[in-house]
Parts: sequence; structure tokens; C-alpha cells
Amino acid sequence: MKKNVFWIGLALFGLFLALSFYFESTVYLYIASVLPVLFVPFLPDFGSNQYIKPGKHPEQVEIVRVSIDSGASPLLLIRFRPGYLQWNKKWLYFSIHDISSYPTLPISADHTASLSVLQHDLRLHPRQRGWVGIRLDAVKERTRHMSFTLNEINRIVIRAEDVQALLPSNVQKTASRSKSLQA
Repeated sequence: MKKNVFWIGLALFGLFLALSFYFESTVYLYIASVLPVLFVPFLPDFGSNQYIKPGKHPEQVEIVRVSIDSGASPLLLIRFRPGYLQWNKKWLYFSIHDISSYPTLPISADHTASLSVLQHDLRLHPRQRGWVGIRLDAVKERTRHMSFTLNEINRIVIRAEDVQALLPSNVQKTASRSKSLQA
């Protein structure tokens, strides 16, 4: 929707700019100059989100489902190299289809700080199906009084049932077929 508004606004801007030159009218020029101000709130904010794509950076990040205890809920671990995560972004998005069952990224002994994500820190992506977001500012706020810094964190831990609670039933069926979220 926002992309359509952007293209419509750009077309209207070009139209009024062309009309102002053709008719040599300052009224059309004023209208053309006001249009960008009206369409700015509808522009997409690409810079405020980060997307985890393990296939593009397998040496940097991976998303793994781990079962620690047979009675406990499985956990999702987002493991990454220090410096990979941009903590100044608003949201960190990952796809449930990128979750693997077997870890391949070696655990570094230098940086082994983990950070848990609560259910209220999660949301579904507004437009992309199967993508889950983590609100980074809330997670950052919880680390203020901890003994480690954001640069030392290399794992984010999420309960798999918290992610499943967000997903609609048709996406849960797809995820369970790929055995990414189910134990």
C-alpha cells in the first residue's frame, strides 16, 4: 500500500511540475512543491528495521531450534557474530522458514552472552508472511543494568511457543511441516 502511495505521489508531483512549466503558472508550481510534504508520512521506513537472512550470511548468523529438556518448551536461538546485529534499529525480523534443527555455527568462548526475548517483545511483520519481529529498543532497555554490554551479546533466546502463539494457524501448519518450530 505504501509503495503505491509513493508512486502516486511521485506521479502527481511530476504532473504538476510539468503543468507549471507548460502553462507558466506559479499555482501549479506551488501545488507541486506542497505535494512532497503531504506524502512524506506515507513513505516506507526502510532504515528502521533489520532482517536476518541466514542463507546470505551463513558465517555470520543462524537461527536454530534447540530442545534442552524433554518436558520443556523448545527454544529458538538466534546466534550471530558480535557486531552483526544493529542495535540502533527498531525491529529485528527473522523468517520462521529459516529455522534449522541442528546448530552449525561454532560457539565462541570470547563472547557468550545470551539475551532472552519475552512474548510482548515479538510481533508479526505487517506485510511479509512468516516473518517475526523483535522490538530491539525494549530488549536494549533490559540490558542497561546487566554486567555485559550489547557488543558482547551473541545469542538471542526465544521460547518457540511464544513465536507459535503469534502465528496464524495456516502459517503454523507450514512451519510444523518443515519441523522448524515443533519439537
